[in-house]
Amino acid sequence: MSIALAKRNPHLQACILDVAPVCKIAASNVKRSGLFRRVAAGDARQPFPAGYDVVLFCDIAPVTARHL
Repeated sequence: MSIALAKRNPHLQACILDVAPVCKIAASNVKRSGLFRRVAAGDARQPFPAGYDVVLFCDIAPVTARHL
């Protein structure tokens, strides 16, 4: 979804957050899409990165106040 949003919105900076094994797959998909300068993948169990325009929560564990 983040790749599709970035393709439709050329100024969008996005970060995909998930568990590390999923992030490896996501990073590969981002690289293949050519959007690696605008879409990053990171482990959701680590501190959240700053500087992104959108956070898309999808099929993850319960969202806590820290996430919001």
